[in-house]
Amino acid sequence: ALIEVSAGLGVLFGALTVLAAFGLVVVTIFATLCTAKTKVLEQNPVDWIDDISDYLWRVEIWVLVAALTILLNGPGAYSLDALILPLFGM
Repeated sequence: ALIEVSAGLGVLFGALTVLAAFGLVVVTIFATLCTAKTKVLEQNPVDWIDDISDYLWRVEIWVLVAALTILLNGPGAYSLDALILPLFGM
């Protein structure tokens, strides 16, 4: 829970954004592997299309998409990273 909260705050404020987004990706993949399959099987999908749509209703998938987007795009111009990294010559 500490990783989720601290990574979420890091992404929110733009502090160590790539590292925080990576933490969210790891935690979300772990949560998806642990709980999503059980929850989808409880809904008794009838075919593979229903199976995929049940996974898309899970919140973990959308958090994973958002965290991957932030991880791949990096911090924006209005983040703490954009203010601090130029001071270190990066």
